[in-house]
Amino acid sequence: MSDVKLGQQVKMKEVTSIVNDMSESVLDNHNALLGLSRIRHWDAYTFEHSVNIGVLMMSFAKSRGMSEKVIHDVGVGGFLHDIGKTLTPDEILNKPDKLTDEEFVIMRRHVVDSRIILEKTPGINQNALDVAALHHEKYDGSGYPNGWKGDEISEIGQMSAIVDVYDALTADRCYHKGQDPSIVLKRMLSWAGSHFNPQLLQEFIQCVGIYPPATLVMLNKKYLAVVYENGKNLLMPKVIIILNTRTHETIEPKLIDLSRQDKYKITSSESDQQWNVDPQKYLDMV
Repeated sequence: MSDVKLGQQVKMKEVTSIVNDMSESVLDNHNALLGLSRIRHWDAYTFEHSVNIGVLMMSFAKSRGMSEKVIHDVGVGGFLHDIGKTLTPDEILNKPDKLTDEEFVIMRRHVVDSRIILEKTPGINQNALDVAALHHEKYDGSGYPNGWKGDEISEIGQMSAIVDVYDALTADRCYHKGQDPSIVLKRMLSWAGSHFNPQLLQEFIQCVGIYPPATLVMLNKKYLAVVYENGKNLLMPKVIIILNTRTHETIEPKLIDLSRQDKYKITSSESDQQWNVDPQKYLDMV
């Protein structure tokens, strides 16, 4: 992105190499790689967001049974979907306050800039381009830059709109705290049919789970656990128990499939910051 900001061309060889490695991870176990989407820092938001969109788009495509080629294509599109922001003035891109109407017009321009940059990039196909060019279109036609609605938006474009909003709302930004994934998914369900294709939204929820991997949860109002993997029952994922919150006793990380027992159940989602816990550390231990 720094190269593009200086007027150089996108280095597709480097992008493709990274996406190839990530595609292999997604095809092997998309639940494990979804944990990457929980790793972020607000001062590198655009970069982190781009990585997350690539991860989530590949996982979404894989869960829908799309081909390996399409999974790779949407990963490239996710990585580069906000490349046009390299042309957005920093004082607008990183403004902590609400944008004025004039500033919002400039901000929206990044979608068109992304399309123009990628259309000139050798090795970018239509699937990847759709992620970048259509991720701000809405199912009811109220999005931008084209105001397209329904099937005027390609299937991949509709998928990217869902993924982009999900990641934006769960992200920590300099001007707002990211919301818990389970709360975000409930909000997004209320926008089904307006912002999003209802069927695709349901499939996305099946993909990431109500409690996505690396989410911190409370069991029976006593035990702190990290979600490891989702199964058929989205309310009962596999979790790693790590702490007794009443005695503050650290527990040897223990993997439990909530769907195969009746002793534990999730009572709430919890904040990583509040408990000063790095969920990713426990995913790597199992």
